[in-house]
Amino acid sequence: MKKEEVMDLSNRDNAFRWMVNTNLNFIVRAHSHINWAIKGRAEEILSFDDLSAADKNYWNHEYKVQFSSHTVKTTFLVIFSYLEEMLHLIWKTYNPNNISTEQGYGISKYKTFMKSVLGIDVGSHNAYQKISEAQLVRNSLLHAAGRISLMQESKSKKLLKLIEKRPNYYKNKSDRIKLTPEGLISLEQSVRTLLEELMDKAIPTKEVE
Repeated sequence: MKKEEVMDLSNRDNAFRWMVNTNLNFIVRAHSHINWAIKGRAEEILSFDDLSAADKNYWNHEYKVQFSSHTVKTTFLVIFSYLEEMLHLIWKTYNPNNISTEQGYGISKYKTFMKSVLGIDVGSHNAYQKISEAQLVRNSLLHAAGRISLMQESKSKKLLKLIEKRPNYYKNKSDRIKLTPEGLISLEQSVRTLLEELMDKAIPTKEVE
């Protein structure tokens, strides 16, 4: 008889897998819902009789461009924070070799652990590479409000090179790094891929015949 995976949520390992995937899905759904509401409001404004044509155009632009941009940025930061939390939980819960975290910050602290679990150099892992690039953007957003010139010179140069490398993901708008919807999707997919691969290797799977 073909074996199939048992998804018994009373089992800690299965519950952990379910939690990781479900919570990431909730973040994505929240972004989609908010984005839908913003676009709906932008269209609704055009029908307001008490606004001038200029005001309608102004607020329509604010909702469609500015507010949507802030939503992309906020979701980007939330997904990255969620990744850091999940990496910590996987490292803490499924680390039989007691591999210590490294000095540093963000995902780089778990490089040795991930290398041990995945059995490869994470520097050559496509999802990890994209997340590592996103970490540079995340730090700029948090510590310099996205203003490229306010970062350390070495990091500013890395940001500019990244924008050239990933023009569909990141833009330089008046010295501020801007995220595109494609950049957000790339981060979400990369985070999902990395976490799923880590869980597949680190968490034992219960099967029945």
